[in-house]
Amino acid sequence: MTSPETAIPHPASAEAAPTVRGRAGRTTGAFLVLVAGALALAGCGGGDRPVTQEKVRGALVETGDIPGQNWSAGEANEVAPEREDTSVSEFLNQSEGVSEACRNALAQFNAQLGKPSAYAQLTFSQPSESAIGGRELSVTVRGYQENFPELPDPQKVVGTCPSFDLSREGQQLSVKLRKPTYETKGSSALGMDITMGTEKISLDMVRAPQGGNLVSLSLTGVDEKANKEVLEKVLTKQLEKVKSSAG
Repeated sequence: MTSPETAIPHPASAEAAPTVRGRAGRTTGAFLVLVAGALALAGCGGGDRPVTQEKVRGALVETGDIPGQNWSAGEANEVAPEREDTSVSEFLNQSEGVSEACRNALAQFNAQLGKPSAYAQLTFSQPSESAIGGRELSVTVRGYQENFPELPDPQKVVGTCPSFDLSREGQQLSVKLRKPTYETKGSSALGMDITMGTEKISLDMVRAPQGGNLVSLSLTGVDEKANKEVLEKVLTKQLEKVKSSAG
């Protein structure tokens, strides 16, 4: 149900996971991972000089560009979604306890991204012994020859919906939204801290325009500070590579 750029870590092993289980027998950590994946949002921006489809795959960052060790890359996806991603709206509509204001704010932030002329997405994984499993970083580059989509304002989302509780599959979760600030000019970011009992997972998303291109990143982990440190460096490197490829 999630979009290709959703960052979802692998579920933890039974030995590492907490003993609290939901109706379907999922561990707390694994359930938080599923919720974080469902709430991962897409991004957009604006400009000129788009990268071409022939070059966009080569413009993506590599494992050596990501801070930390043991990152591995999955298979690249070079097929852009044909329709508007409604997974966030569907997830919230199927959950109990979410206000109409929060539903609308999150759905609008995940608005239509138009039809890019170039598209490539790649997910990187880093193993971990934590209860939620390893981290996953999703990197997406879109190029637009025309009709660059408008960049939604994450501050409006946080202002309208700073936090909410939801119930799904017999599990009670609390979601707190935040607006991280990045050094990259023109960047726009949204963060979510999702807790269930004593377990927590942080989902961070940032996007930034580079000419006629849009770079979108998302990362899940247990520490929002560590998430930001990784995303800040990857965003800088990815924008450099896109600029070089589009030039």
